[in-house]
Amino acid sequence: MTDSVSIAIIGAGPRGLWAVEELSRASLLHDLSFRITVFDPRPLGYGAAYSIDQPNDLVINVRSSAVRTALGTLDDFRREVLGEAEPLNEFPARATVGKFLHVSWQHAVENLPSRCTVEFERRAVENLAELEEFEHVLLATGHEPAIHPQGMLDPFTGLSGVAAGAQVGIRGAALTSIDAMLALTAGRGGRFTANGYQPSGEEPTRMYPTSRSGRFIQVKPEPVTAAEEVILKKFERKIPRITSVDELKNLLVQAANAVSGQEFTWDMLAPSSNPADELAQSLANPRRPQQSVGLAWRELYPAIVRRVSFSDLAESQEFYELTRTLEPFAFGPPTQQVRKVLALIDAGLVDFSFLASTEGCPADIWVDAVLATPGISPGTLGAQVLHNVAPEQAPTDSPVTVKIQPDGMLPGQTRFAFAGRMSEPFV
Repeated sequence: MTDSVSIAIIGAGPRGLWAVEELSRASLLHDLSFRITVFDPRPLGYGAAYSIDQPNDLVINVRSSAVRTALGTLDDFRREVLGEAEPLNEFPARATVGKFLHVSWQHAVENLPSRCTVEFERRAVENLAELEEFEHVLLATGHEPAIHPQGMLDPFTGLSGVAAGAQVGIRGAALTSIDAMLALTAGRGGRFTANGYQPSGEEPTRMYPTSRSGRFIQVKPEPVTAAEEVILKKFERKIPRITSVDELKNLLVQAANAVSGQEFTWDMLAPSSNPADELAQSLANPRRPQQSVGLAWRELYPAIVRRVSFSDLAESQEFYELTRTLEPFAFGPPTQQVRKVLALIDAGLVDFSFLASTEGCPADIWVDAVLATPGISPGTLGAQVLHNVAPEQAPTDSPVTVKIQPDGMLPGQTRFAFAGRMSEPFV
């Protein structure tokens, strides 16, 4: 295969898999030869999030029916391979997704076109010089590792340092915070039952989530109904003509009002004085105005992405603030996870008293449940690429958003492509 194009894919998670699947299709359609090498220190498909040895209480945050690869759908895999019985849980364990992605990788390799090869190197690429032989390089590494404040534990690898009976502060009040709470409770032998949480005795005495916003993430809105879909389609058609963030906000208000039948105002998203009660209310009333604007944002999101990406709007502070405001209402945890948090509150294990301020918090150990910000950080492989190919974008002392072309390539060249969080919010 001397005329083959050599391609390096950095990252064997979902994006790396989909890249190989797309290259396979391109090979078949256009009679192209590809020699692909995939680099990742973790097993195929696991990425940073889908290790199969993590607790089953850690679940995915998108509905299972939306996950598919060239192998087929995740739900079919759960029925036919794993033998799960109906009705399937809409939000299965992340470990289950890891199994699916791993088998999907095997399927992709076993069904390569005759003019394609894929080799795997189970290691990290740390130096740009290691990629000299490749004509094209795709960086699809997902979340960068978080750099934790001194003395704070990693929420995935450091929880063994939390002793039973400890008072635990949790920096963060979003999905990773919930993961840490569940790892320190159900992950230590506790059980969630119809009567609440049954402790094992290995739990912390209490956990105190904290957030700069003073808000705890809200329940994921229930799926859109057929009638709501018709309503939201009318607003979706208006999005391509939006010229400002203010116009987008006005459209979202109108969409939320139309869905809920109640008047929504932006001050409704201000932090509650009783976050535990607010969390319970979000379960009891899934179409209250706050949830309805989250639903509108989620359902209109693909159209918003198409309109805003690669434009000045994507880089505006107003759009950034809007995304931060609506994300907790649109992409929060599923109902099953919120019920577990409420059960832990009822059991006295989770306390929101210091959500808005850590002053006076009695924690004797802290967990940093805040993920790394999007972008490329100094000292990484991505930073090396930018310094060599797009020095005007290279990070100096903090992460930077990579501005790419719609095809994923860095502007002005055809060798390096980026996919994922490193280009948020520009994409």
